[in-house]
Amino acid sequence: MELRHLRCFVAVAEDLNFRKAAQRLHVAQPALSRTIKHLEEEAGVTLLARDQRSVELTSAGRSLLGDARRLLQEAQTAVTRARQCAHDVRATLRVGLSESVEETHLLRRALPQFRHRFPEVKLELHDLFSILQIESLRKHELDAGIMFHAAPDRSLIIVPLEELEVRLAVPASNPLAKKTSVHLSELAGQPFIMFARRWWPSLYDRHLELCRQAGFEMQISEETGRMDTGMRRVAAGAGVMITMAHVAQRKIPGVACVKLRDWPLSYQSHLVWRRDDPSPLLAAFVKSLLPGNLGTRTLPLAPN
Repeated sequence: MELRHLRCFVAVAEDLNFRKAAQRLHVAQPALSRTIKHLEEEAGVTLLARDQRSVELTSAGRSLLGDARRLLQEAQTAVTRARQCAHDVRATLRVGLSESVEETHLLRRALPQFRHRFPEVKLELHDLFSILQIESLRKHELDAGIMFHAAPDRSLIIVPLEELEVRLAVPASNPLAKKTSVHLSELAGQPFIMFARRWWPSLYDRHLELCRQAGFEMQISEETGRMDTGMRRVAAGAGVMITMAHVAQRKIPGVACVKLRDWPLSYQSHLVWRRDDPSPLLAAFVKSLLPGNLGTRTLPLAPN
């Protein structure tokens, strides 16, 4: 099945008129009719019900139309990407961001600098969980991702960006709110608000293990997918939550944030991109976020 056959079919299916479709495609009407007939013979189904007065799509034709449009679009996208690589140009850079990562010191500085340096580039930012960013990178739906947790993947380059301090968010009515810092062991019996395990499974398990090492089982009262939702639940008195220092600086009413002592785990942001992506624009974006003059093709796979 050739792409030109699909283009002919889509034109006829959209116009439901062989003459108009032939004019649009700049081909002779008999040649267009032969192409559609050949496509039907190859597919083994009738795609268009036609007589001297009208042309209608069959059920098989309606089914093929959607897939044909998608295949033609994917083919055009592939050609566009090839041309962009050949001319070292990419008009849009698609970057995934974990929630609140843009509030970190590095991103507040680096993103405006990149926009200033490349004003002609559309920086398309997507708010996605880390696991969804990885999936989108593999599918070529993102060019880069900035996330708080990234498991090793040989098809990706994963580089640590910032190590972010941890804070404990507690309801203002909780006696712990009067302290400037607390030991992990003091949290025994406290209800915890945690990120849902499906979004950060290894990080979730690590939290549970650290509490066990401190001599207690973490009592999870609620799970959430977003930091801001979790902080609102803390304000409502639903439990305590381990969060990041820059999130704690938001000064949310009803929430007190204190230092968490003897907690060995910090949040680490990572920059992630495909190892086989040759885009010079992507390389420029990577360099804008990384300290020094590190080469983007020799960076190591960051440990988990």
